[in-house]
Amino acid sequence: MIDNNARKITYHYTEQNYLPLKDLSITTCYICSLPLDSKVSPDHLIPNGLFITGSPKRPVLPVHAACNNQKSKDDRWFLKELSIMCGLQPDAYKTFEDFIDKAQIERENIGLIGKSQELKNYKLAKTLLEKNTWGLDVTHLGENLSLLHLDPGSVNRANDYVKEMCRGLYIRNVPNASPRQVKLMGFQYAKAKVDGTFDEHIRNIQTLSDMSFERRFMQRWDDRVAYLGNSTTDNPSAGFLFIEFYEALGYLAAFK
Repeated sequence: MIDNNARKITYHYTEQNYLPLKDLSITTCYICSLPLDSKVSPDHLIPNGLFITGSPKRPVLPVHAACNNQKSKDDRWFLKELSIMCGLQPDAYKTFEDFIDKAQIERENIGLIGKSQELKNYKLAKTLLEKNTWGLDVTHLGENLSLLHLDPGSVNRANDYVKEMCRGLYIRNVPNASPRQVKLMGFQYAKAKVDGTFDEHIRNIQTLSDMSFERRFMQRWDDRVAYLGNSTTDNPSAGFLFIEFYEALGYLAAFK
């Protein structure tokens, strides 16, 4: 059982072969792939909302200010969608619960003068909850499980977001890397265990990790977010990156 009260004042962090940004030569915006200009800003590759206050070494890259502004909107959407996809994990559930509470307050203020524009959480909650539905699907170990049916459009949007995130993290850790093609495979742990595919997914990822243990790069912050990856020996732009959220959802990105 997770002690959320204790974790508000403590955090756990580990890393391996994580390079300082000063050791990399970043001249291109990873979001749009165009050369950087004078109007740049630091982009947090992993949204800040996933971290506990005080968490160290959050990976950043310089990007165009305009690209960063647009991505900030996607960050907010992804954090809320993520809290739904990982809703069985206590921290993720608490994040979603707080979000719904704010949306409910906004809904109650719809008719009040001066409050009509303050509906960001309500509008986003309405969109998310209308598109994602629950249904009684399977019996597992004698229990009926109500599985989350994710809206296909939301899944595609989340996949595109994670592809961009993984590409940024890869560039952040591999000197001279410029990966282009990304093949992404994602799986919810609870559903994969019901389907009987969880062990196979984890075994494949563990094999990749073990094969490159000495040269791999990785960072982990508590059980909220972690990633690891490596490049091939002859081509820095080819390799893999695996990222995990709340120990409940994982994505494996392969760069060709």
